[in-house]
Amino acid sequence: MNEVYAAYGYMNKAEQDEDVTVPNIGSVTMKLASGAVATISNTCGIQGGHHAGLQIYTDAGVLDIAGDALIDKEVSKTTKYQSSSNPYIRENEAFLHAIRTGDRSGILSTYDDAWHTHQVTMAANKSAMTGLPVKLRK
Repeated sequence: MNEVYAAYGYMNKAEQDEDVTVPNIGSVTMKLASGAVATISNTCGIQGGHHAGLQIYTDAGVLDIAGDALIDKEVSKTTKYQSSSNPYIRENEAFLHAIRTGDRSGILSTYDDAWHTHQVTMAANKSAMTGLPVKLRK
């Protein structure tokens, strides 16, 4: 990751409750080392909810990860891989198991991965505060 730009908003929630101090709308754009550009957007301002997901666009098609399924959309066919259980529950169970027992085998992120995620998050927060892109150290 080379550079991060972010913009956050405090719409709706902050207007309703002056104690709200965190943004409820945000978008982060990242320039990756490969030259690709990625965008992550979030909101908790949609009444009734919506969905969470990840779309990866390639020259071969789109991978769409949403909830409990992975959908591989190629030019000539679409394949859906359905999960047999809720991934959010499995993730929480693995985390709680690690805390209770010390067995981290179910944790799929390394400490190094978590540290890099933290660095990107802090760069996004700085960018949102300053309104400027933040370059990451290599």
